[in-house]
Amino acid sequence: MAVPIILAETLAITELYLLFTRNFQGWVYNLNRAVGITVGLYFIGVIIYLMMTAVFPITMASEWSKMIDVIAVGSYLVS
Repeated sequence: MAVPIILAETLAITELYLLFTRNFQGWVYNLNRAVGITVGLYFIGVIIYLMMTAVFPITMASEWSKMIDVIAVGSYLVS
């Protein structure tokens, strides 16, 4: 779990650097771009995993208590 946190923090720090310096060339820009793509792909994998192991089985078994459960899980997965 440390890897996605480190990647997310790196992305945040490099974003701030790019916003303050307006230097959209060089190694910081390339690092920001690579980290953004990597962390995006990682979280897409997490969403797919949670859909396959939690959402689909609960839906197939009709085990949702109320509509608010569906809304809560759906908003968690898209945020």
